[in-house]
Amino acid sequence: MALLSFVACSSSDSGDNAYRIYVSPSNLNIPYDGGSEIVTVHASLGNNAASWKVSSNSTDFVNISPTTGNGNTNVTITVDKNEDSWERSGYVMFETMAMDFKNGGDSYTLDIFQEANPGSNISVTTNEPSEINTTSVALNGSISGANGYVEVGFYYGTSLYALNSTSSTKRVGNGKFEITVDGLSTGTKYYCQAFAKEGSKIFKSESTSSFTTLEYLLSVWPESMSFSYEGGKQSGGVTAYAGDYEYKSTWTISRNTANFVKISPESGTGYTEFTVTADKNETDKERSGYIEFKNGDKTYTMYISQEAKPDDPFTKDSFGDDIKL
Repeated sequence: MALLSFVACSSSDSGDNAYRIYVSPSNLNIPYDGGSEIVTVHASLGNNAASWKVSSNSTDFVNISPTTGNGNTNVTITVDKNEDSWERSGYVMFETMAMDFKNGGDSYTLDIFQEANPGSNISVTTNEPSEINTTSVALNGSISGANGYVEVGFYYGTSLYALNSTSSTKRVGNGKFEITVDGLSTGTKYYCQAFAKEGSKIFKSESTSSFTTLEYLLSVWPESMSFSYEGGKQSGGVTAYAGDYEYKSTWTISRNTANFVKISPESGTGYTEFTVTADKNETDKERSGYIEFKNGDKTYTMYISQEAKPDDPFTKDSFGDDIKL
């Protein structure tokens, strides 16, 4: 345990009217995790109380309250936790506030030593992923041996030997933790490894885990539709799932180049039946197009055709009567 001591630096007068200042107790032990201690400042001018103040503080990890007083005053010394693996030191100087030129002031220097942080014996484990979807996953890990909160995260990638992506991070204590990763490719196998970071030290899990994102599934029946020139209605169906028909997903119509037909509905979830309605073809030309269905990154094209309007089998004579050809 480190030693904190007060040392008298100077005394301006040895007579009864001299300023005096000292602190009790004269020794404090400050561990690496810091804390607060109460000391008493004694300041006098002969037999009378004298005012004192903190004239300098060379550290940024020590706080003093109060920083001024009169006579005997309890002072709280608060030392922050030492996050470094080496000892650190500094000083705080207390001095009397002399009121005349005849009697000079007195001062005491508080030297502060704080022991080094022994570091954590952190152990990180990569657990099995959960909530695996088409483009996202919840990565799971656990941590033990941490002194307080540390930063955790995951390395991941499509090769076990090249985990070149890093998840977002969060600060946790000992126990289990979960981080969601988005923007993954569908139907792809990934590997992941948990890690913890304390200061500049990184602790990696000795184990890794793997998962495969779900793949979109899409099928449409019939493969195509053919309408007579008179138009009409035909029925079909869409199946849209993800991951071996385990999760329903939403399909949509991404394109319809057959401007003579309408489809209803234009979107759905899981298995959905639909109706295609074709207008009557008033032209003497066949017409065609296609309807494109979409589910995630999967598309399916159903082709549509319609026959031309047949020629009129009758024509008119000079009198306006029908003549069958």
